[in-house]
Amino acid sequence: MRAIDTRADQAGFTLIESTLALVFLLPVLLGAVQLTRIIGRTVDTNATSTQTQANLQRTLRTITEFVQTTKMSTLRMQAVASDVNSGAATFVGEWIDPTDLVWRPGIQFLSASGLLSMNARLNTSTRRVVFNLEISESANLIDDDGDGLVDEGQITLLHEGNEVAVVNNVEFCSFMLEGRVLHTRVGIARRAGDRRIDRAVLERSIYLRNN
Repeated sequence: MRAIDTRADQAGFTLIESTLALVFLLPVLLGAVQLTRIIGRTVDTNATSTQTQANLQRTLRTITEFVQTTKMSTLRMQAVASDVNSGAATFVGEWIDPTDLVWRPGIQFLSASGLLSMNARLNTSTRRVVFNLEISESANLIDDDGDGLVDEGQITLLHEGNEVAVVNNVEFCSFMLEGRVLHTRVGIARRAGDRRIDRAVLERSIYLRNN
């Protein structure tokens, strides 16, 4: 009787078997890589969104604390095109007495100094909160500089003669007076790692002092 050669059975996978295994495993490996990339993009997007929201919250809190002691009788706002058209202003950006229910990009005011709590006439120097466009941008609702942000700029505060930038990457900042309530609305944007633009908008309202 001829002995059976078992060496072929012990030699491991043949080339054909290895190729077939690779063919079956390759889609699985590619799927795993793709899933890893998707998870990575999701984590990055969530982190960007969280940072944007936190930045926006800090900005609104800073502005609110800055303007909450505004003396309403001293409040002025920057004129917009509708103010010029109605004859309330001679040019866009002029500081004017505000009318109700019109969104404007800047406010100017005085606050009680707080040095003498019983003396309401003792005021601070002029204070301002203004939204300024970047030099490369125009107010045309177009991304002029190709960075994905539209009409972006920065918010600046004028305090004791010093102008300080509060936040960049702002797509709009507006103020509206409604009776004695001042509404503030801010929108900021941030580019995520996948080149997507994450946007966040927030509005807050404060009741002004009537003096």
